[in-house]
Amino acid sequence: SPLLTNLLVTGNQASGNGGGIYNDGGSLQLTDVLVSQNTAISHGGGIYSQAGSASLTNTHLQQNMAVNGQGGGAYSMQTSLSITNGVVSQNQSGRQGGGLLINLERALLTGVRISQNTVTGTSSGGGGIASTSANTGIDLQSCTIAQNSSGNAGVGILTEGNNASFTASNTLFTGNISSTTTDSRGGGGFCSTGANTVSTFTSSTFTDNRNSIGGGISAGASSTLSVVNSLFTGNVATGNISYAGGGAIFSRTNSITITGTGFSQNTA
Repeated sequence: SPLLTNLLVTGNQASGNGGGIYNDGGSLQLTDVLVSQNTAISHGGGIYSQAGSASLTNTHLQQNMAVNGQGGGAYSMQTSLSITNGVVSQNQSGRQGGGLLINLERALLTGVRISQNTVTGTSSGGGGIASTSANTGIDLQSCTIAQNSSGNAGVGILTEGNNASFTASNTLFTGNISSTTTDSRGGGGFCSTGANTVSTFTSSTFTDNRNSIGGGISAGASSTLSVVNSLFTGNVATGNISYAGGGAIFSRTNSITITGTGFSQNTA
C-alpha cells in the first residue's frame, strides 16, 4: 500500500498510461502531494489507477496532459476513489475527462476544486469530470466545478454510462462554457446521457454556465433528475440547433423533481 507524503511529482512522461503515477490494484495514498506537468500519450496524464483504491488528501493535480486519451489529471478505472480538500486544475485530455475520468466504481470528492480543465477533442465532453461506463457512482460534497471547457456534452461534468448515479450537495457549478453551439446533448454545468441514470442536486448553485442546450443541466431520456433547494442564475443555452432551449435546465426525461429552487436571469 504505497503512502506518498509531502512530495512533488512533476515533468514525467509515459508512452502509454500514467504520466506521473501508475497504480495497478494497490491502495494508493497521497497526502500533501503536487502532481504537476506530467504527460501520458494515452490515459491518466497525472495519475492512472486501475483496480484497488486511491485516497488523495490535500493533493493538487495541475497542468497534466493525456494527449490522445481520457483523464488529463487522473484516470480512475475500477478504483474506489476518494479526494479530500484538493485541487484539479488546468489539466487537459484529448478525450473525455479533462480533469478526471471515473469509471466502474464509486468516487467521493469532498471540498475539491475542479477548474480550468479542458477537453481538446471536439466530439468529447466532460471538461471537468467524465464518467463513460455503466454502474459508476460519483458523489460531490462542498465542491466547486468552475471554468472548465469542452466542445461537447457536460462541460463541467458528464455521465454517459447506464445505471449510473450522481449526487452533488452544497456544490457550485460556475463558468463552464462549451466551445460549440451545435452540441445536441448539451449541459454547461452537468449532463447525463445514460439510461437509468439517477442525478440528485441538493443546496447547489449553477451560475454563468453555457452550452447549446441546457445551460445549467441537460438530463437525458430514461434518467431521473432531482433538484432540491438550489439556485440557477445567468446560465445560457446558446444553441444553433432546431430544438435549442433550456437556459437553466433541458430535460428529456419525465422523471424530474424540482423543489425549493430559484431561477433568475437564465436565457435561451
